[in-house]
Amino acid sequence: MNTIQQELKKRILVIDGAMGTMIQRNNLSETDYRGERFKDWPTDIKGHNDLLCLTQPQIIKEIHLQYLEAGADIIETNTFNAQRVSLADYQMQDLAYEINVAAARIAKEAIQEFKTKHPEQAEEPKFVAGAIGPMNKTLSLSPDVNNPGFRALSFDEAVEAYSEQVKGLIDGGADLLLIETIFDTLNAKAAIYAIKAPPPPRGGILEDEKNSNLHEIIENGKVAHSKFLGVSQLPPSGGEVAYQTADPMLYGLLKEFAKTYRSQPTEAENILWQLLRGKKLEGLKFRRQHIIGAYIADFICLSKKLIIEIDGLIHQLPENKLSDAERTKWLNEEGFEVIQFTNKEVIYNPEKVLEKIIQAPPPPKSNTSSSINLSASQLPPLGGGGGLPIMISGTITDASGRTLSGQTLEAFYTSIQHANPISVGLNCALGAKEMRPHIEELSQIASCFTSAYPNAGLPNEMGEYDEQPEETAHFLEDWAKEGFVNIVGGCCGTTPEHIRHIADAVKKIKPRELPVVESQL
Repeated sequence: MNTIQQELKKRILVIDGAMGTMIQRNNLSETDYRGERFKDWPTDIKGHNDLLCLTQPQIIKEIHLQYLEAGADIIETNTFNAQRVSLADYQMQDLAYEINVAAARIAKEAIQEFKTKHPEQAEEPKFVAGAIGPMNKTLSLSPDVNNPGFRALSFDEAVEAYSEQVKGLIDGGADLLLIETIFDTLNAKAAIYAIKAPPPPRGGILEDEKNSNLHEIIENGKVAHSKFLGVSQLPPSGGEVAYQTADPMLYGLLKEFAKTYRSQPTEAENILWQLLRGKKLEGLKFRRQHIIGAYIADFICLSKKLIIEIDGLIHQLPENKLSDAERTKWLNEEGFEVIQFTNKEVIYNPEKVLEKIIQAPPPPKSNTSSSINLSASQLPPLGGGGGLPIMISGTITDASGRTLSGQTLEAFYTSIQHANPISVGLNCALGAKEMRPHIEELSQIASCFTSAYPNAGLPNEMGEYDEQPEETAHFLEDWAKEGFVNIVGGCCGTTPEHIRHIADAVKKIKPRELPVVESQL
């Protein structure tokens, strides 16, 4: 199946419409929301739409299926408020992870059922976007008009809540992560950090490979690492090592990891380093724990483009063998030769290891013009978000063209550009008619793909949306013809009928081409 990046280059993709609008059509009662599991819950929970992933999963799946039948390429999980900060309103903080896992699985099951029903579309890519909403507390604004410096939430608390949500969405099988309806960019930055920052070491502290306890840990399946970039020895015992993950977008963290690794080498690293320095090999000047792209290389000789990796027993796990193979393949493509040794080889046969280094073949021919100064888009995806693509969608709240926290559209884009999203766009608050000038502006400044999923017009006096499907589709068709968008869909008030009309309107229109954006003034 093609990746979403490949599909976006070929055609305009359609994202689904409003989940809440469709849930309201079911006229669910308090009893329906509670289900059997929460029948005695101490608070009212009617309106807690995210909980329906646990109590009424068939309703959520049916809504997904309706949007897939209408032509949606991307369906969002029912998790807009499914992080512990918002769930505290219902005293359900501890259900955050469970709800997100369930929501992602329901969406994946819906896609599978749709393809089973429509075998002729079995090869057409459909994607699950893990929906990450803005929270019900802001980091930039005070809820107390008499105390403008007060914040109801700290950045670290927001990151912790989003991290738990992200993990649930990934474990449930989401294909990408969508940070949406952003009215406070600092909240969005917390979500970005939760996705991009390295997760804490998994499996705790592992004893040295010569200790049988490590074998027991591996055999019992207690180790579930995703990407290994280095090993740091923890004093004072000298017999324990901690495995860390790191992320290419957070270069500062990579530097800190590399600094730690240099100051606390393993026994094998120390032996090889002393050997390399002592022999003073002609033309081979090595550096330790050097950042190259997204990786921290144990030893690197830049002049020969030679990398030496010392891998412990933990690297024999199947998932880590795969990660190491990905690492080596990427480094080879960038023109580096990679030699791998085990700890035992270095400790017990150092001279033989040194001989292999001296006789190392020349590096493979690089596929790129530069192997060191790589752009962020060239780096292999790692981090707490599992390397999933990120979509980011902000909300312009009124005619001023600013977010609720006061940023202009250009300022908003600049603030989140570092996350390297596959798309940036706008949703909610405005109908398509009111959103047009803003999406036009965004299309001119964004170096990534753009998305737009407006409301079905503005709400009437009763808070309902009157814009008909063909009206919404007409606006979005115009945007597509003008070359403003790569992803279109609907937000509040939109239904499968809106999505059906939108999908039909844009299916033959070429997607917006990515502009060449000046990197300097």
